[in-house]
Amino acid sequence: MPTPTPLWVCDSELGERFVQTTLRFPPDYDGAVTATLVRNEPLVPRAKGAVLYLHGFIDYFFQRHVAEAFNRAGYDFYALDLRKHGRSLAGAAHPNFCKAFEEYFPEITSAIDIITAVEHHDAVVVNAHSTGALSAALYAKIGERHAHVTRLIFNSPFLEFPQGGTLAHLGALWGSLFPFGRVSEPLSPWYAKSLHADFKGEWRFNTRWKPIEGFDAFFGWIRAVVRVQDWIRDEPKLEQPVLVLHSDRSGKGRTWSDSFHRADLVLDVEDIRRLSPKLGSRVEVQEIPGGKHDLVLSEEAARARCLDTMLEWIA
Repeated sequence: MPTPTPLWVCDSELGERFVQTTLRFPPDYDGAVTATLVRNEPLVPRAKGAVLYLHGFIDYFFQRHVAEAFNRAGYDFYALDLRKHGRSLAGAAHPNFCKAFEEYFPEITSAIDIITAVEHHDAVVVNAHSTGALSAALYAKIGERHAHVTRLIFNSPFLEFPQGGTLAHLGALWGSLFPFGRVSEPLSPWYAKSLHADFKGEWRFNTRWKPIEGFDAFFGWIRAVVRVQDWIRDEPKLEQPVLVLHSDRSGKGRTWSDSFHRADLVLDVEDIRRLSPKLGSRVEVQEIPGGKHDLVLSEEAARARCLDTMLEWIA
């Protein structure tokens, strides 16, 4: 069946030079299901390739400077707001939730079909942040269009819960029994405040979709995360080249410290260092000194180094 031509409309979040299209899927346990594909408008003349961005937990795509950097380098840039996230939240009873990361495969497949069959790119480089790297890794191995994914860039991939494997697996067990049991304040309250311009940061984002206080996590989601993390450790490796980027240090504390601007407040970077080689046989791991959890939202020097590293590697 041919891929239908998407209806692109102005993206109200990013504004000028960005458009979006809504992808619709059969209802699930929360009701209606949509995802949203965003891209630059117009397309890059004689583009070198296409990049597809996958966000993380309590997140959506708002980092227009990343899209613009890839556009200047000659790449069309696409980003998915996955079901129950951001533009695709649509009043979901369980925001940012999935029972299994395979639930995201239909929108990833649809996005790749649009990029290749409709907009005539031969392949896709997937650029994924945090839990987005779990979706990307799983899809790149077993997804329906995995052959079109030729490279992967992982920005602070969520390869281990910072609380440790034992607690994570206990949470996963609980999630098999009570998938909608809630975990309040799953992330450091300082992380979002370190980003948003109304608090300690320099960025503007939609706090209905990425609340400063966060969303609750659910034990069923913890189970889904642990399943993919275990798969990465235990199953055959990815065939595609993978670039992993991470900060040089983690940070935590009950009171604010300016050092939080130069640390990963979500993950233990030692876990990323230790587990990244398990992703495949062609994995390059690079440290970004002074990087935040989302490296592209770091202070200027670390942000520039992150983007330069991505662009040099993709070239």
